[in-house]
Amino acid sequence: MQVVLAEARGLCAGLQRAIEIIETALRQHGSPVYVRRETLHPAHLVDRLRAKGVRFVDSFAKVPPGSTVIFSPHGVSRTVEQEVEARRLTVVDATCPLISKIHADGQRHVRSGGEVVVIGHADHPETEAILDRLDGHGHLIRTVEDVARLELANPGASAYSVQTTLSIDDLRPVLAALRDRFPGILAPDSEAACHAAQHRQQAVWGLAGMVDLVLVVGAKASPSCRRLIEIAERRGTRTHLLETPLAFDREWLRGVKRVGITAGLSTHDDLVQDLVETLRNLGAVELWTLPEPKEASDMFHDPLPPAISAAMGAC
Repeated sequence: MQVVLAEARGLCAGLQRAIEIIETALRQHGSPVYVRRETLHPAHLVDRLRAKGVRFVDSFAKVPPGSTVIFSPHGVSRTVEQEVEARRLTVVDATCPLISKIHADGQRHVRSGGEVVVIGHADHPETEAILDRLDGHGHLIRTVEDVARLELANPGASAYSVQTTLSIDDLRPVLAALRDRFPGILAPDSEAACHAAQHRQQAVWGLAGMVDLVLVVGAKASPSCRRLIEIAERRGTRTHLLETPLAFDREWLRGVKRVGITAGLSTHDDLVQDLVETLRNLGAVELWTLPEPKEASDMFHDPLPPAISAAMGAC
C-alpha cells in the first residue's frame, strides 16, 4: 500500500508563525501567557499549548494585572487594543503580516475618501477586526445577493478585501458580480493575498485523482476541512475526516492500494505524522509527497515580531 501526502496541507504560514511566537513568549516571559480562545480553535492545538503554560480566555478583561497577552493571528479590534493598554498588560502581537497589511491598506483607502467591501463571514474574528478599523466605511458581504444591495458613495476610490481563510476560486461569482456593478473598484494588493486555502484545495483535487481513498485530518467544525472533503468527493474518491488518528478505521482500507492524506488549515502536522505511522503499522510500504505550490511571502521570512526578536537577541 502506498501513502501519498499533499505537500500543501495543514497550518498556514500565519498560524505557524503565531505558534512560534506563543512558544517564544513563554520562554521569555514565563508561564502563564494569555491567548484569546478564538486564536487557535482545534482541540489538539489548544491542548498542546495549554500543557506548555498557555491560558486560553474569552477576553482579556479578567487577566491579572502585569500579565502577558497575545493577539490573535486573525488580528484584534481597536477595542481590544484599548482594553489591554488601559490595563497595562504586556502585549505580544501575533497578527498575521498579511492581515496587518489588509488593515493598513483599508485605512489608506478610507483616508483617500473611499470605502472597503469585505468579503467574508460576519462572525469571523478576522472580518470583525478589519471592519472595526474602517471607521464605519466598511461593508461586509458574502453572496451575489449582497452585492446587489450594496451602495458605495465613491466607487472609484473604493476597494475590496477577502477573508484570508476563503478560496478565491469559491468566490468567483461574488467577485464577478462586484466588478460588474462597480467596474472601478480596486482589487487587493497581490502581496496581501492569502493563497493557503486555494493551494490546499488545488492539492486535494490532484490527490483525489490518483488515490483510492482520501483522509482529511482536522476538526469536524472546520470550514476548510469540509471544503477539502467536498472537493475530493466531487472527483468520486471515497473520503473520510479524522479529528485524530485514533478515529481511523482499518476497514476503510479494504480494497485500497493507495491512500492520500491532507489536512485542514488549522491542523498541526504532528497529527498527520501520527496517522502516517498508523498506516505504516498496518502495512504501508511506500510514502511519497505530491508536490504543490506553497504560499510564499517575504513577510514570513522573519517569523517573530520585533519585541520577541529583540528579547531573543539579548539572551
